[in-house]
Amino acid sequence: MIKAVVFDLDNTLYNFDKHHQMVLRPLAQMAHSKYGVNPEEFTKAYYDSMDEMAKNSPFLYSGLHSRAVRFTDICSRMGIPVIPNAADLAKMYWDILLMGLVPEPHVIELMHSLRDQQIKIGLGTNMTAYIQYRKLERIGIRDEIEYFITSEESAYEKPQDGFFQYVIKKLGVDANEILFIGDDMVNDILPALKNGMQAMWYTRCLSPEKIEAAKKLAAENKYQILEYASKLPNVGDYEKSSILHINDYWTIL
Repeated sequence: MIKAVVFDLDNTLYNFDKHHQMVLRPLAQMAHSKYGVNPEEFTKAYYDSMDEMAKNSPFLYSGLHSRAVRFTDICSRMGIPVIPNAADLAKMYWDILLMGLVPEPHVIELMHSLRDQQIKIGLGTNMTAYIQYRKLERIGIRDEIEYFITSEESAYEKPQDGFFQYVIKKLGVDANEILFIGDDMVNDILPALKNGMQAMWYTRCLSPEKIEAAKKLAAENKYQILEYASKLPNVGDYEKSSILHINDYWTIL
């Protein structure tokens, strides 16, 4: 039986990709008006910085997600004085993003249903803890989460095994009694399965291109994608080589 459900946060409990794009546009325009930089070049610098920070880091750690660190790098790249502009840009980024956040459809009903079934509810997310707390508060489910686990706390980043082993230890149940729900095949689904959990792949926030790439990766790892539209599964209801796929939380109430 499933005794605990652990959710990823970004692109799982709310649509990060959509809100992120809504934030970058005004930031790029502001950078143009205040610093005289090209908006397209500013946006490109953001993604270049993100990619190179991950590529050049000797190991995975929560600081890779810090917008203050990222905008420090962007300012250096674009000849913008780092102080105070990097901190100002980071604050603006989060202020705008948090302002528009809404939960994915039926998330709150799902949380209530899980509580009624006496199923533990956890959050398992990469990122620094403070901003993830703010997101939960903004989308209105802060008080629904019993177990809050970030990569900053665990000292491991998804998809590292250490993160998932930390989740198992903190929840205090067997791995096969945990259902991990997330959008990312690399960071959420495959490592959850590898560490003995059940996994459910949530795709409502993903582009068709991301979905197809993830399906290909699942196939390469010899997993079958199963559509699921019923109550939460019991352990043993499906083969370990399967990944449950949903695009609406209502389907698992």
